[in-house]
Amino acid sequence: MKRLVDSHLAKKIDEITVNTIGIPSIVLMEHAALAVCDNIVDDVPMKSRILAVCGKGNNGADGIAVARLLHDRGYNVHIFFVGANQQETITDEAKLQYDIACKLNIPFVSTISDNQYDVIIDGLFGVGLSRDIEGKYIDIINSINYSGAKIYAVDIPSGVCADDGRVCSVCVRADVTVTFGLNKLGLVLYPGCEYAGRVIVNNRVFPEKVYDMIESNVSMPEPEDINLIPARVPVSNKGTYGHVLVIAGSSTMCGAAYLAAKAAYRTGCGLVKILTHENNRQALCSLLPEAIIDTYNEYTVFDEDYLKQYDDWADAIVVGPGLGMCSCSYNIMECVLKYMKTAKIIDADGLNIIASCTDLQEDKNWWGSSVLTPHLKEMSRLTGEKLSACEIHNNIIETAVDYCKNDSVLVLKDARTVTAYNGKICVNTSGNDGMATAGSGDVLTGIIASLVAQGMKRYEAAMLGVYIHGLAGDSALKYTNRYSMIAEDIIEGLVSVLNNHI
Repeated sequence: MKRLVDSHLAKKIDEITVNTIGIPSIVLMEHAALAVCDNIVDDVPMKSRILAVCGKGNNGADGIAVARLLHDRGYNVHIFFVGANQQETITDEAKLQYDIACKLNIPFVSTISDNQYDVIIDGLFGVGLSRDIEGKYIDIINSINYSGAKIYAVDIPSGVCADDGRVCSVCVRADVTVTFGLNKLGLVLYPGCEYAGRVIVNNRVFPEKVYDMIESNVSMPEPEDINLIPARVPVSNKGTYGHVLVIAGSSTMCGAAYLAAKAAYRTGCGLVKILTHENNRQALCSLLPEAIIDTYNEYTVFDEDYLKQYDDWADAIVVGPGLGMCSCSYNIMECVLKYMKTAKIIDADGLNIIASCTDLQEDKNWWGSSVLTPHLKEMSRLTGEKLSACEIHNNIIETAVDYCKNDSVLVLKDARTVTAYNGKICVNTSGNDGMATAGSGDVLTGIIASLVAQGMKRYEAAMLGVYIHGLAGDSALKYTNRYSMIAEDIIEGLVSVLNNHI
């Protein structure tokens, strides 16, 4: 897992390096400028016309330093400095860099013209920005965006909030962002990630020891995390890799049960049993002969004795997909939550039933064995619609942390799905918009259940399951497209993802 930081932790890394380690801030600035400069030199021909747009703070000082280094290497560089006529308001570092640039006769300009430059370096605002941009800065940013130049952002595109990715009224749309130390939340979450372009994280700006001196509870998966999947062993049988029980599918909806069960198999569990409405038996036996099919009807009594056989058998339970909102479904959910102790992955109608039953929400006994996987609208219902789907999207981490309680795991599904547990947060970056299709969530529940059944803890299984699910969707793009992708394509994508793990 890669750690992510907000503006507070990013500043703390600076402070520790300067005040505790003792490296002067001007030295850090030189390292940061070199990181940006080296990436530009690798990408940009010597004949390119370059403009550094720099503000009055330390991000602007970084930008001037980058311009100086490029000038020293022979590039044709100009500087647009917002503080050129009001130097009393600029930081000490920006004043120093400005004076050095003047002594080196680097040209300063007062306008940003369309198509005048091939490259623009954005050094207006850094990670400390949290308020809306106003006045002349709006015009400056618009001029950058409409310049026709390739844009390199220093640490973060000006206008992106480092804490949550929101746009502070207007924002530079960068082609490349070179960020320092650890990646920023605002560069990962939407809409900030759309403005960041290709993000290059340079962790050599700060000493390695500094990273050990901060605590970040937010992370994002990386390819090596696939190795967390429980290993297969030569001497084994289907019982070795766990049993998944899928309680899903109303009398008219067998597809959700099928997708969750097949995804569980494709992720490596040894045996899947589907408990579904009797109308679905024939279809499921045909679609997935590998699964055991048990059925119920409207007259089945879901009491403790009836469910004990399934609770004893299963290592993980999927409950809710396609279950419907009839009285029978309410009875199923109430009894499953009350009587079954096995780890439960709760999705779809299971969540909607919980949202509509105050008694279920107030009963804390089932939370500690559960993974809840709501999308934004289901999350809104779980909050009693105190928050709209839009408000949750705009505050996804805060919502996940607030609602994740009583030892439960929450998987809050969005373009950047967030997995939360006891204050820990994992932000997923795999996947694509082709996965916004019916049944995609059922596939995810099956993947998570399979990993739990194979022995992973709920939080690790959830965050890894979300990552694998996204990778499978990305793999599916190789033989389909964003318009044509269906849930079964994601399941087949699991094969390619896990091929890379073998």
